[in-house]
Amino acid sequence: MRCTNKPDGITRDLLQALGVGKAFGSILGNTAGLPKKPDPTGIHRVLAGLNAEPTATVMVGDSATDVQAARAVGLAVIVLVSYGYTATPAHALGADAVIDTLHELPAALALLAGRRG
Repeated sequence: MRCTNKPDGITRDLLQALGVGKAFGSILGNTAGLPKKPDPTGIHRVLAGLNAEPTATVMVGDSATDVQAARAVGLAVIVLVSYGYTATPAHALGADAVIDTLHELPAALALLAGRRG
């Protein structure tokens, strides 16, 4: 899933242009009437549309806003990409794991699954 505060149309266009749009089961950008993160409404909507449970969901974010929104939904795990939009160091934001590149994501997911298992 992709849940972002960036405008919905631009988000969809960019993901398609990058050739990764089909990799997302759901894409939700900022639309009229939808509060922005850290309000959890968008994440709830995406999870419901995917019939996904928070305990089986991982949010990969890049800001304190992402951490706050995910925690408000009760997501069991958050992996925070360290080079995101924050003046606070990534390790200080309260994520369950911090990675520097998306290539590290599979190992981080495995580590977090082991903690939950």
